[in-house]
Amino acid sequence: MAIEFALMLPLLFVVFYASVSYGAVFMLSQSLTHAAEEGARAGFRADTPAALEQVIEERVGKSLAWLPASTREAVSVTVGTPDTQGWLNIAVELPSSVLPFAPLKLPGYGTVPRLPENLRAEADMVLPPRLGSSMSQ
Repeated sequence: MAIEFALMLPLLFVVFYASVSYGAVFMLSQSLTHAAEEGARAGFRADTPAALEQVIEERVGKSLAWLPASTREAVSVTVGTPDTQGWLNIAVELPSSVLPFAPLKLPGYGTVPRLPENLRAEADMVLPPRLGSSMSQ
């Protein structure tokens, strides 16, 4: 019985670690998406075009306040320029290198979990009429 357990323990550990790691990445990805959407909602309430980017960045920061400070500092928020119809893109990005866990390197398979270089989420918003005409100039 002990031999079977010793043979299966590494496999069970890898499956468990992969499940926890992928779950953490999924949670972070969903959190970035939520933060981008919250930034878009806050941007709709901005008073002036000059305050728009600041309002969006502040709201994204508040949505990600639960992250450790070192991870939060690595988050980048990009507010695009509006197109001709007033659509504005908000992108929130986090480099995978700052995630709070180290991927396992398995011989013959590679790393677990396999991650993109950056986790990225986007949200779009339509500028309200009070901001739309002055932003697109």
